[in-house]
Amino acid sequence: MRQRRRRGVIGPRVAATFAILVVVALIVESVLVVGLGSIPILQVRVSTSPVPPHGLAATFSLAAGLHPVSVHVGLVPGSPLGATDPVVLVFADQQYRPLYAAFNDVYGVAIRLSSYLTLEHSNLQVQVVDAPNLPNVLTQHPHAFLVMAGTGIIPDSLFSLYANQLPQWIRGGGMLIWAGGPLAYFEGHPTPGVGTGFAHQDLGWNGQVRLVGYDLTDPWFGGPTAGPGPVTSSNVTYTDEFAQALGVQYSASPAGANLTSLAQHNGVGLGFVGASPNGSAPRTSLAWVPVGSGGVFFFGGAIYDPAIGSIPQASVQLAEDIDLLVSLNFRPAAGVVDHQDLSLSPGQHASATLSIPNASSGAVAVVHSEFQGSLLFWWGDSFPSPGAIPWAASAVLPASPTIGPVATGRRSR
Repeated sequence: MRQRRRRGVIGPRVAATFAILVVVALIVESVLVVGLGSIPILQVRVSTSPVPPHGLAATFSLAAGLHPVSVHVGLVPGSPLGATDPVVLVFADQQYRPLYAAFNDVYGVAIRLSSYLTLEHSNLQVQVVDAPNLPNVLTQHPHAFLVMAGTGIIPDSLFSLYANQLPQWIRGGGMLIWAGGPLAYFEGHPTPGVGTGFAHQDLGWNGQVRLVGYDLTDPWFGGPTAGPGPVTSSNVTYTDEFAQALGVQYSASPAGANLTSLAQHNGVGLGFVGASPNGSAPRTSLAWVPVGSGGVFFFGGAIYDPAIGSIPQASVQLAEDIDLLVSLNFRPAAGVVDHQDLSLSPGQHASATLSIPNASSGAVAVVHSEFQGSLLFWWGDSFPSPGAIPWAASAVLPASPTIGPVATGRRSR
């Protein structure tokens, strides 16, 4: 069972996650029991109700089992992405020498992600795709997640001065998860036996404009082939409230999205915040960038960065955060978040009520505990039939209401 490393006030991120669709004047209640055999480690009851005019309140009722337990709860605005293809594509090609990791690191993210999703009994399947096959695979999966972690280079068959498939795929509903230095800066193709063995035909800083429509990261010194120059200010300055509430792990932001520019284009900062090297607005280690019907989850660094060297635990943290993003399958919304930490003694009961002023499109609630494997919950159209959930014996669900949102769930980690 994986344990998540404590960061800030959150504690290890071993999480239960709830995506909530809001309806007017309806209280929906769900009960979750987790433990070893018949002995529960933690029982969680969540009741939600609207707060006029557009807010949401969630009350978490918690009961510890035979062990003391620290629990973190959070509530953030967001909405479901809708139907997505049940596949997570991970780009890994040994001929595309990673600029921000070793190839084993890139492939390792895919292996870890696949393991996590398997343990969660997820219907999502990880598919590793090389450059020659990627254009056809994207055509076959127009609403999938595509992970580009560490490589930093986009095949020019997808995106170059003469190819535009990747931005079209995103605008049509594809979801790119990028963790490889500056977004869309480098592109090219291998040239075995010729020169350096790789032809860079880079778009430079204009690449991000072509991909998402605006300057997402402030340019800093660097030529088109040499790439961005040294980043002298890359340390985390503070943790964003959104990051604390969700419990994201990855914190590096040397190439992260400018928070001011992001907010001006309906994007949302989800990560840790670091200073920009050119004195402009701070950058975030993780951003949600809406683009057409799809979007980009943009990590502000990778596994290795030339300016700051190896980023500790980066491959593990990236895999865990990517697992969280694809499992949640939600579209973050800007706004106020709420979160709280509780410590329970053996057998103790406690409760916490969180509220956010605007949840007109929905919300995501999270529960973190250091003892238990993650339990993911989301809201859908109806409860599953009895026994339909692999771990149904350890979960107690209320009777299905006749109207409104209801909970479905699955065992995780």
